Amino acid sequence: SSFDTSSVTDMNFMFCDCKSLTQLNLSSFSTENVKYLNSMFENCVSLWKLDLSSFSTENIKNFNYMFSGCENLYHIDVSNGWNTNAAITADNVFEDCYRLPHYRDGRTGLEMCCSINEGGYFHYVGEEDDYE
Repeated sequence: SSFDTSSVTDMNFMFCDCKSLTQLNLSSFSTENVKYLNSMFENCVSLWKLDLSSFSTENIKNFNYMFSGCENLYHIDVSNGWNTNAAITADNVFEDCYRLPHYRDGRTGLEMCCSINEGGYFHYVGEEDDYE
């Protein structure tokens, strides 16, 4: 909770293969200067909920495999600050995230970075979910 990430530009593999990790508090993370989130949570097989509502993603260039292999992840909170317009690569962002609402093989890219009300995988803070 006291990490100063305001100057960080690369969060690649930060929590990759943390197989026993079930939850994280990332509310103090500043991501305004981050460009790379490649495999940030890859293979965190016990992770079930993430609150990324403090994340600003407007400068992110690489989202490859960000949540890939998080087979128990079922809830991702984001804010309207989640923006993928700068992305250059985003392969298999949600690969094998079987418990996410609406999960389908082949629907694992940035197109799924939208509200569950729109068929995506995100819960937007302040928005009521229609999904049960």
